[in-house]
Amino acid sequence: MKIKHPLVFLGLVITILFSILLYNPLVSPSQANVTDLSPIFGNTIGAFVLYTPQDNQYIYYNEERCNQNFPPMSTFKIPNSIISLETGAIADETITVSYDSQKYPSEDWWPPQWKQENNLRSALKYSVVWLAT
Repeated sequence: MKIKHPLVFLGLVITILFSILLYNPLVSPSQANVTDLSPIFGNTIGAFVLYTPQDNQYIYYNEERCNQNFPPMSTFKIPNSIISLETGAIADETITVSYDSQKYPSEDWWPPQWKQENNLRSALKYSVVWLAT
């Protein structure tokens, strides 16, 4: 396979590897030394985990939230879009894809942009889930 955008592809690979290591650490938090970063992040709502294997140490911000599972939400759209472009499944961001209501039946809460033709650019802009899956 010829890689069209090597730097984008490398970034995707690093992101995937980081995600795998983040969700499946080699050492469980209970086996490691723990450092709390709450004073640095203040009242920021969110979570952060960094594992340093050389020190066998986890560094946390909001450790309780770090231990909760959350769905990826729209973050999957970015790697899926890159993969679609790299593999040629979508030639470029301007290629229009028709909405198939049989394959993707609409819900009452769907915005109007989801129930129409979209291209990669508009799909990312309007967070069109059916095009990114």
